[in-house]
Amino acid sequence: MSNHQFTDIRVAISPNNPSIQRLEFKCIKCGACKTVCTNDIGVCGTYDLAKTGDNPICIHCGQCANVCPVDSITEKFEVYQVAEEIRNPEKIVIVSTSPSVRIALGEEFGMPDGSFVQGKMVALLRKLGVDYVLDTNFSADLTIMEEASELIERIVKGNKPLPQFTSCCPAWVKFMETYYPEMKENVSSAKSPIGMQGPTIKTYFAKKMGIDPTKIVNVALTPCTAKKFEIRRDEMNAASKYLGIEGMRDMDYVITTRELAMLAKDENIDFANLPEEEFDDFMGEASGAGVIFGNTGGVMEAAVRTAYAFITKKEVPASLYDLTPVRGMEGIRDAVVDIEGLQVKVAVVYGTANARKLIEKIKAGLPELPESRKKRYKEDYKLSDKAAKFVTDSKYYSEMFEDAIGESNNPTAAGNWLMSDVARIVNERGEEPNQIPFTGKDLGKLIALIDKGVISTAIAKKVLEKMFENPEDPEKITKDNGWIQISDEDEIKKVVFDILEANPQSIADYKAGKDRALGFLVGQAMKATKGKANPQLLNKLFIEELNK
Repeated sequence: MSNHQFTDIRVAISPNNPSIQRLEFKCIKCGACKTVCTNDIGVCGTYDLAKTGDNPICIHCGQCANVCPVDSITEKFEVYQVAEEIRNPEKIVIVSTSPSVRIALGEEFGMPDGSFVQGKMVALLRKLGVDYVLDTNFSADLTIMEEASELIERIVKGNKPLPQFTSCCPAWVKFMETYYPEMKENVSSAKSPIGMQGPTIKTYFAKKMGIDPTKIVNVALTPCTAKKFEIRRDEMNAASKYLGIEGMRDMDYVITTRELAMLAKDENIDFANLPEEEFDDFMGEASGAGVIFGNTGGVMEAAVRTAYAFITKKEVPASLYDLTPVRGMEGIRDAVVDIEGLQVKVAVVYGTANARKLIEKIKAGLPELPESRKKRYKEDYKLSDKAAKFVTDSKYYSEMFEDAIGESNNPTAAGNWLMSDVARIVNERGEEPNQIPFTGKDLGKLIALIDKGVISTAIAKKVLEKMFENPEDPEKITKDNGWIQISDEDEIKKVVFDILEANPQSIADYKAGKDRALGFLVGQAMKATKGKANPQLLNKLFIEELNK
């Protein structure tokens, strides 16, 4: 039997949900929460409580609270804990505000919709006793820089799959982790602005301001309930790791616009008549791009413009400040951005239910994902875990591998050559895999020459070096340099006899059980033939003669 009641008409909410709560006595069973969660968010109706151990799936978006007409569903209140921290003289309370709050806060005090109340918001926080008020526009720039840099790297290096999804929204990230774990590599590794602001304050800001980081109480002010979940993720402890302070969280509390208004009203503060005040200067400067983060697609627009500047080293054209095709609230909107000939497809989605539609469309047209490819390489080609991982971590090495085995039918050799000699030379040249001057088919031809006994592995290494210098056919390089392997048994026998005649002590050592003597003799023969003798045939003939 489930502990969650009336699930036929409303969403189930766990008591330990960090973001939202239900005040049962207020619920009128109207069904608004279930409607939005089902139709717009695409979560309700996708799982069975009997199969989840009676644990509701929630991405913490808070949309159910937004549509609840009687405030039965609300955010989990942390504001009174923050008030206690403010009253503690041992604590330094720092509030970082999201850009959208400066618009939404005025509405809580009956001001006209859209009123810009940034100055009053800062003044209110200081009047409540907050020590520092910072703008997350600072860390929004960090997020933009990271997401743009990562996008460029994915395009240029092919080290991670495309498309790249933003990681700014914790509800969206949770949705991906829950429903599409196989595509987690598509989500940007960059933290959200709040995820970056927290550790920056407790490390950089604390050091510059001479504050003991253990005394800092970091508070994020944002309309987003999912941020309450985000700050409690295991990975949100960068400051703890950097400073070596166990148990320290990057961000300690998240309060919503509504929570701040509640506290102000409890304190009888006349918000409308507060004077205008400015953010604290330190960490206060920013490009301003973060202001549009609150709009659907705002992060994408900012990241694309930054990527354009990074790639072209030019001023961003006016056209990239007017991406009207991807603005708006309807479903899925897409466009193509031209970055000096590079066509970058972008898409903006309103609501995770629509995101699911787009993801399914993307999945249908996506190439094989790295994890699936790695599994296939291990199962079908018997590659080692190390080799399979190396090859699949780069789309260029993966493509070379596929082309190489198509030419040589030797996947083990192809994987080993890419992982060892090819990668070594690429690193020595200070280049990237996409700068390799020859094709995977050329590498396959080189491997085939070894397998056919035309050249030895030692000679093949020399051929490979030449292929990097001048990307010619490996067989042509072999012939032009006189490196074709000696495989004529009579010719090699003569070499064997000469080496044995010149090294009687090695013969005696071998017969005395010293196996290393054989290696020495083979080495001498390879030296005498300048590495061109077939090593397998050499070994065979030496053993035959030594055992007579």
